[in-house]
Amino acid sequence: MKQPVNTIAAIDLGTNSFHLLIASAVNQSGKVKIIQRSRERVQLGTGLTADGNLDKPALKRATQCLKKFNNELNAAKVLQVKAVGTSALRDAKNKQEFLDQAEHALGYPIEIISGEEEARLIYLGVLSGFELDQERLVIDIGGGSTELIAGFGSNIHALTSLNIGCLRYKEQFFKDGLLSEGAFLSAINAAHKQIDSIIDQFHGLDWQGAWGASGTIQSVVQVIKQLKLAEAIDLDALQQLKAVVLEHSHVDELKFKGLKPERRGIFPSGLAILIAIFSRLPISNLSSAKGALREGLVHILLSATQKN
Repeated sequence: MKQPVNTIAAIDLGTNSFHLLIASAVNQSGKVKIIQRSRERVQLGTGLTADGNLDKPALKRATQCLKKFNNELNAAKVLQVKAVGTSALRDAKNKQEFLDQAEHALGYPIEIISGEEEARLIYLGVLSGFELDQERLVIDIGGGSTELIAGFGSNIHALTSLNIGCLRYKEQFFKDGLLSEGAFLSAINAAHKQIDSIIDQFHGLDWQGAWGASGTIQSVVQVIKQLKLAEAIDLDALQQLKAVVLEHSHVDELKFKGLKPERRGIFPSGLAILIAIFSRLPISNLSSAKGALREGLVHILLSATQKN
């Protein structure tokens, strides 16, 4: 007898982009088949005004994207949906105004999760794509926050969420798109201060390499490989990449193979954050992870489905 198939969806309302992941799960099998991935560059974080509110253009971009997601959910006949908001929505003072409009457009409730819960879900997402049979460090650099998680298999030993992100730092240090040693130094030093405040949590944990779970990190890894700067992604390779970036005067000139045009603006700030992490934590090498927050949400939905 053929087992029933449930169609589930995870939605990540990030600071830079909104993501939709639709998957099918065969009951009791534990296997997930990805049906569709959608991404919209909403850049919610750029809509945060000086008084901490999301402005009307940001609200409009968000609702337009979520209406599109609603159409895709209906077309796929999705049975269960889990939608979460992250850093920009944690920061927004008018988050209830956003939720009222966004939930109406999407047709499903939206939960604004804590940084710690975001970190936990990211780890679950990475775990779904790899067998973490050694202590590992997972790094996710998002638009508004960066999550660091150390764990062995299903056991998380340390996790944190920092208010450093590639879109946040682009607005703060690379807003005009100009590239300079001074801009990099300011961004790296600012990230150091945040990392130093939590570094004790990760002391004594002997991880064997790190996994990068974000598009920002994947872009850095791809560019280093395409430029053939180094075999391993380590601090020296990142510094070499920074030197190559500084051969250019503006982010629009960063036409590297492996770097999508829409990521050029946030690439330097993401690189600066990654350099700061590598210079504070003992990381010998970095690899790209297959899963992240969305896959973690799918894992939660699948677990709930199997219990019912």
